[in-house]
Amino acid sequence: LPRPSIDTGMGLERIAALLQGTNDNYQTDLFQILIGAVAELTSTDSDGTERVHHRVIADHIRSSSFLIAEGVIPSKEGRGYVLRRIMRRAMRHAYLLGDCDPILHNLVPVLISQMGTAFPELVRAQETIEYIMQDEEERFRRALGRGLNLLDETLESLPEGTDLPGETAFKLYDTYGFPLDLTQDAVREIGRAVDLNGFDQAMQAQRQRARAAIGGIGETAEDSFWIELANTLGATEFLGYDTEQAEGQLLAIVAGNKTIDKVEAGKSVFLIFNQSPFYGEAGGQVGDTGQVLTDNGKAEISNTTRKNKLFIHTAKISDGYLETNSAVQLIVNSSRRKQISANHSATHLLHETLRQILGRHVAQRGSLNTSDRLRFDFSHNSSIDLENLSKIEKEINYRIRENSPVTTKIMTPEDAIKEGAIALFGEKYDDRVRVVAMGRSHVSSATSSRAFSVELCGGTHVKSTGEIGLFVTTGDSSVASGVRRIEALTGEHAYEYLARQDQRLAEISLLLNTQPSELTSKIKGILDERKWLNSEVSRLRKEIALSNNNQSDQNDIVIINGTPFFAQVLPGIPARELRQLVDSHKQRLESGIVVMVSLMDGKTAVAVGVTSDLINHVSAVDIVRVMTPVVDGTGGGGRSDFAQGGGPSTENAPAALAAAKIYLEENL
Repeated sequence: LPRPSIDTGMGLERIAALLQGTNDNYQTDLFQILIGAVAELTSTDSDGTERVHHRVIADHIRSSSFLIAEGVIPSKEGRGYVLRRIMRRAMRHAYLLGDCDPILHNLVPVLISQMGTAFPELVRAQETIEYIMQDEEERFRRALGRGLNLLDETLESLPEGTDLPGETAFKLYDTYGFPLDLTQDAVREIGRAVDLNGFDQAMQAQRQRARAAIGGIGETAEDSFWIELANTLGATEFLGYDTEQAEGQLLAIVAGNKTIDKVEAGKSVFLIFNQSPFYGEAGGQVGDTGQVLTDNGKAEISNTTRKNKLFIHTAKISDGYLETNSAVQLIVNSSRRKQISANHSATHLLHETLRQILGRHVAQRGSLNTSDRLRFDFSHNSSIDLENLSKIEKEINYRIRENSPVTTKIMTPEDAIKEGAIALFGEKYDDRVRVVAMGRSHVSSATSSRAFSVELCGGTHVKSTGEIGLFVTTGDSSVASGVRRIEALTGEHAYEYLARQDQRLAEISLLLNTQPSELTSKIKGILDERKWLNSEVSRLRKEIALSNNNQSDQNDIVIINGTPFFAQVLPGIPARELRQLVDSHKQRLESGIVVMVSLMDGKTAVAVGVTSDLINHVSAVDIVRVMTPVVDGTGGGGRSDFAQGGGPSTENAPAALAAAKIYLEENL
C-alpha cells in the first residue's frame, strides 16, 4: 500500500459483500437473516422507509450479544456504559418501529443459530444474553416514553432550526437514561443538533454537586505519598497462601504521611515489610490481624490493607519499640483467618449454586467475607422464594459434607477462562492468576474433570470443603435495581445461629402451649381469629357510628346553597374505616356532601365524599386540601367523588370542618 499500517476496513462484512456481489454490507447474509427476523417481529417492511431502524437493530444486537458473552454487563461507567449505549440505541429504534414490548432478547436465538458454530461463546452465554437483554429493555422502556415526550415537547417549543438546549439533553441523560449520542440521533433526524457546550456545563455542575456532597474526590497528598513509597520499596511479597507465620524485614514505619525510623510503645503506625503472611484486604475479603515480634518489642496488627502492591499493616506498639531494617517475626491470628477462609470458600460454593438454581445470568456484583459472616451480591431481578433458598442451603451443605479438596493452579487468565473458570469482569488481573477449584462436578467423564466451582480468585481458602462446617442463609434482600444480596453464616457462627433459632421456637411453643411441629397451624389459627375479630370490631364501630347518626339526622345535616352537607367528628375510628362510613352516608343522602373526621393515636384523618350528581360542581379533593392545612397536614388526594388527607393536630378538627363549610358556601 502507498501508506502502510492504514486499516483498509476489509473485515468480514466487506469480504462477504464482495463474494456475494453487493457493495452494501447490510445486503449480505450476515445481516439479512437478522434484518428479516426484526421485520417479522415488528411486522414492518425492512426495505421501506424504516429500513434504517432494522439495520441499526441488527447491527447492535450482534455487538451487544458478543459483549455480554465476554462478560460485560450494562452499567453507568466503563465498558458497561458502552454496552448500555449500544443496547439503548437499538431499543429506541425498536420503539420507533411501533413495538412497545421488549423484542431484542427474541433475536438472540436467531443470531446464535447463524454464528454460534463459529463463536461457541455465544452458545454458552445464550441464557445470560437473553436475560440481560430483556431486563435492560424492560427497565429502559419504562423511561423511554416519558423521555421522548419531554424531547418532543421541548423541540415543539423551540424556534425552527434551534439546537436542543444542553440542559434538556442532560436531563434526558441523567433522569431518563438517554445516552447523549441517542439524543443526538433523535434530533439529527429532524435536522437539528444538541448544544454540546450546554450539555457539558450541566454535566460539570452535576459533578461539582457530587464532589460537594462527598467532600471532594481525586488524588490526595496521601495517595501521592503511598505511590512514591511503593516506587521506592517495591511490592510486598505475600506468603499467606502457604503459611500463617513468617520472618521478614521491617522496611518502613509510617506515621502522619511520613516515614520514621523508630516507634515506641503506645504509638499507632503503619508497618511495611519486605514479605508478609498477612492478607491485605481485597476481593471482598477483609485484612488479617495478628502480631509482630522483634528482639526489642512487640506490635498488635489490627488490620492489613493494600496500596500500590504494598501490604500496609495497621499496628499499635504494645511493648518496647520497633525500628526500621530490623528482623521481625510475623504471626497471623490463625483462628480468625480460618473463619474468614471458610466464609470466602463458602462464597464460591454459593456463587455456583446460585448459577445452577436461579440461572446462568447470575454474576457476582460484590462480596464481603469477614470472620463472622459472609455477604454476596449478585445479578438477579427478583426475590428468592423459600423453596429455592432451601435448595441453595441444601446444595451447599452437600458440597461441604462431600469434603472434597480445594485446589489452586497458577495460569494465564485466558487459559483459566478456557477451562471454565469464572472471572469477575471489571477486575484487573495479572498475567498469571490463581484458579481456585472446589467440589465435584455432577457431570464426570474420562475427558472432563471440572470441579463444581472454578473461579479466578486471589483470596485465602480452606484446604477441603469440610472445613467450612455448616452453611446457613440469614437474609435475602435487594440492594439495587437487578442486584440481590444473600447474607449467610458458616461453621460455629452458623451452629450458634441455629441454636438461637431453636431456643426461640421453644419459647414461642411454650407461650402458645403447643409443640414446635404444630406452630405453623397454631399461628395461622391465631391470625385468622385476629382477622375475624378486627372485622367484627370494624363492623360494630360502623353500626355504632351510623346508629348515633340516625338518631340525630335532622340536626347533623345542614343545607349549604341548596346542597345537603353532613359532617361528623369520630374519636377512636381508624382512618382506614372512614371510607365505608362515607359511602354509607352518601347512600343515605342520595345527593350531598359527606365529611368525616377521625381522631386516633394523636392524629386527625379527614375523608370527604361527594355524590355523583355533584362532582361536576365540586371536587372532594379540593375540600380535603382546604381542611388538611388546618390540622397541620399537607396535600391530600383521591378522586372527585372521594378523597382523604390528615395531619398531626387533633385540637383543630372543629376548625377544619368550619373551613370545609366556608369553602362550600363560597364555591357551591
